[in-house]
Amino acid sequence: MRYRSWGHNGKVLGFDREEKFKDDHDLMKLPPEQRRAHPRRIVFGLPHNYSKKPGDQVGPGEDGDRRASPLLIHLHHCGTTPVAVLSFLPARFLSKGDEATIQVGSAKAGGRRIPIARDPALWKPIDDFLARVLDPRRKDVFGAAR
Repeated sequence: MRYRSWGHNGKVLGFDREEKFKDDHDLMKLPPEQRRAHPRRIVFGLPHNYSKKPGDQVGPGEDGDRRASPLLIHLHHCGTTPVAVLSFLPARFLSKGDEATIQVGSAKAGGRRIPIARDPALWKPIDDFLARVLDPRRKDVFGAAR
């Protein structure tokens, strides 16, 4: 599925890219010292590596911490038909609760820690993804990305 990928030359798996998180892309193209927010898609799990440069990585503010995705996808065969089973398990995003921060770019590269507010809008990217998967009018077919 080409939901979030920026692709190469405007294509993902041979299809036009969707640019679902253009704001995340644009944020991470800024120099680390100019970033004042965290990417919206952090809820899909951390860390994120936007390139090999330390200034282009996003992770929990605590060293060594990680955040698994709360969205689990299991592909299962029902006869000859592949079926995707999705489980969404929202929980406190990071263990520090209201004091949780996201490190956007390494501190050595001018990055900063951005606080995460406890806000239902934090989960919106996953809510939107699930709504798309459940939409009977969706355009993409799961089997198209073979």
